Amino acid sequence: MSADEAAALWFLVLEEGTPREANLFEEWLDQSEAHAAAWERVNAAWDCFDDAPGDEVTEVIRAAAMEVRPSARPIWPWIAVTSAAAVAGITLVTSGVLPLGPVSTGPSDVQQTASRAPLEELGEVDLETGIGERVTRQLPDGSTLHLDTDSAVDIALTPRRRLVRLVRGQAFFEVAADRTRPFSVSAGDSVVTALGTRFNVRKDATGFVVVLVKGVVEVEMGGAKRSRLRLSPGEQYVQRGETGAVSTADVEASEAWQDGFVEFDNVPLSEALVEMNRYDQRHLIVRDPEVAAYRVSGRFRTGDPLRFGRAISQIYPVRLVRQANGNMEVVRARP
Repeated sequence: MSADEAAALWFLVLEEGTPREANLFEEWLDQSEAHAAAWERVNAAWDCFDDAPGDEVTEVIRAAAMEVRPSARPIWPWIAVTSAAAVAGITLVTSGVLPLGPVSTGPSDVQQTASRAPLEELGEVDLETGIGERVTRQLPDGSTLHLDTDSAVDIALTPRRRLVRLVRGQAFFEVAADRTRPFSVSAGDSVVTALGTRFNVRKDATGFVVVLVKGVVEVEMGGAKRSRLRLSPGEQYVQRGETGAVSTADVEASEAWQDGFVEFDNVPLSEALVEMNRYDQRHLIVRDPEVAAYRVSGRFRTGDPLRFGRAISQIYPVRLVRQANGNMEVVRARP
């Protein structure tokens, strides 16, 4: 069969392929420039699919590519004996997308790992979410905890104190008023304390951010020089390493993730991709420094990197190229 025919079939194999198949694909791709060019053509055809219902494109490609595929043998030895109908099937469709699958946000998929008396002492993770999951929990004191994707908390509620340790990720807190028991959230060696308020805390490898929506919180910074400060509604405290500063916050953006969105305000594409990739197992990547520097603004749904990539391609001269591991690279569009 031709290189185009093989590329079309590989397109299907990699949808649900094994690591062995991915390795075989890489070997096939490296065999000749014709293979690489054919793979580019298949991706270019896929790039034009923008508006059709989710499974239509996949089904057309599958029907064409599988027309003469033997069903009794593994797919990889047979990659050299299929039909030109595979590529023809791709070009028959002029719009559509390949779905990345649903994102669960319900409590059924959330891991609650406490095995001791619930929520009485620190030491182990009590609640965590996987990639693409979000959950809301009401705590015994009446406070509400919203936990973002790939996040974990350790909770201790006693008659004298209320303490949550943000192990990783992001959480939004709606704190029930109780002047006898301050509500504190620790992120690394810093602590945010409130009586009755609404605020967001995020912790990642670079530091932590707290955004105050309502009420008053006190932030105690750790490190070599411990200090304290108070935030007013609409302010945020951002700490990176030993350096921290208070600034005006985008409150709406800090709450958007609870509704399944993220908001960007003139940030580099590379930074936007890092945030979008938090919500899905398959990632968008960018290697070209010029493309990575493109600025992004707007409100985008989480858990759908393909939709985000298509939106970016409507703004800038870029396109998406599918990788063997399921990721997609944002590259410059052809002249």
